[in-house]
Amino acid sequence: MNLVLIAAPISQTLKEKLLSESFQFIDTEKLQEQVELKALVKGIITSNKLVLDQAALSSFPQLQWVARIGSGMEIIDTKYCDAHGIRYYNSPGGIANAVAEHAMGMLLGLLHRIPDSFAEIQDGLWMRESNRGQELQGKKIGIIGFGHTGQALVQKLQGFDVDILVYDKYFQVPPSSNYQVCDLSTLQKEADIISFHVPLIEETRHYYSSSFRDGMKKKHILINTSRGGVADTQAILDGLKSGKIMGACLDVLEEEKNIIHHLNSAESVLEKLMTYPVVLTPHIAGYSHEAIEKMSLEIIRQLFSVPVQITQTFVHAKKFELSLIVDQEHLDHNDHVNNLEYIKWAHWISSKHWEAEAETMYREKLKWVVVKNEIEYLKPLFHGDEVRLETWIEKIEKAKCWRRVNIYRKSDQQLVATAMVVWYALDAVSGRPSRIPQELTNHFLNIPPTYSNL
Repeated sequence: MNLVLIAAPISQTLKEKLLSESFQFIDTEKLQEQVELKALVKGIITSNKLVLDQAALSSFPQLQWVARIGSGMEIIDTKYCDAHGIRYYNSPGGIANAVAEHAMGMLLGLLHRIPDSFAEIQDGLWMRESNRGQELQGKKIGIIGFGHTGQALVQKLQGFDVDILVYDKYFQVPPSSNYQVCDLSTLQKEADIISFHVPLIEETRHYYSSSFRDGMKKKHILINTSRGGVADTQAILDGLKSGKIMGACLDVLEEEKNIIHHLNSAESVLEKLMTYPVVLTPHIAGYSHEAIEKMSLEIIRQLFSVPVQITQTFVHAKKFELSLIVDQEHLDHNDHVNNLEYIKWAHWISSKHWEAEAETMYREKLKWVVVKNEIEYLKPLFHGDEVRLETWIEKIEKAKCWRRVNIYRKSDQQLVATAMVVWYALDAVSGRPSRIPQELTNHFLNIPPTYSNL
């Protein structure tokens, strides 16, 4: 018997895939009643409700893999997993859109005093002057961490006429006209609003500290939708009290379990925070209905090494392939292929596909710009590896085109990276957005013609 311990919400799609692979399910409650079944558990699907430290992991003698619904891996002892050959996965891309939308909602609510004015109306008050809001337009927003959620938030901000500053210590952020890549001191000097999108590791614990706060040159708004431990609660409270922090949007807090048990206490952290201009939510930014499905699909793709599409696609969309060999110039200081090279490859094959398939009249009429890169790195590539690139268009809406790029290592056909690149069509003459002609959509998505007048 192959058992999977389910300790997180998952989609029906993932359940059906596990069943098709001859797995059976068990939940934590049943496992507590029948402890002897731990010997049969081959996989665990977890969330932040189940911490898998060394003691917990070692109690499953046949454990082969752990899958995290969500992004934060601080709940899993990955060093123990590495030492014992236990594979582990997470699903950060699945929550990116939900977290970005939530951050935007909290920020707009704070700036325009939407939660406060609504609460006053519920109390029978109609207070216009005291609820005069501030506009987002013209502000400088600092994004710390340019992973899935950081990139998604940058995309959401595009239509708000703001200046975006991006800093990431570990990821080589590709240049773009949509944002300014900068160092941390520049971000602290210029940002009016700061948003954290980093994992919780020892280095990022209390990233937002009293010293970081005091290093901010302007009074500012703090957004934290990443992990509670990333921001020091006392530093936030002191900053709100002094006025250095103009407001805070917090979906996560330190010691959330303790906070839950003291919700109605006058001395609780929540009561103290709510005396200031803050918007608080109970760790739900990445908890949308759609996110559960997307995260489940990410786990399927990684666990079973099969490409699964997160967005709706046409089954028969035209695919295009190219090959290359990893050269020395592609490598970083660790002798792995540099992250930026994968993005360059995705852009390269996208352009070649366009040149190969589009008629001359369309190639002359349209030019393309990238508005979003989203990439998931699954396995490293090394010097001399032969690589197969595969691309197709998943969706077209008006002037936007969503293109999937999968990158495989030829020697074993392993999927090493998968990317979603969003392109925008521009008129070649005016440079303005141009709706993608239906004929092109039909061609690339391989949609058969309809004959409504027959």
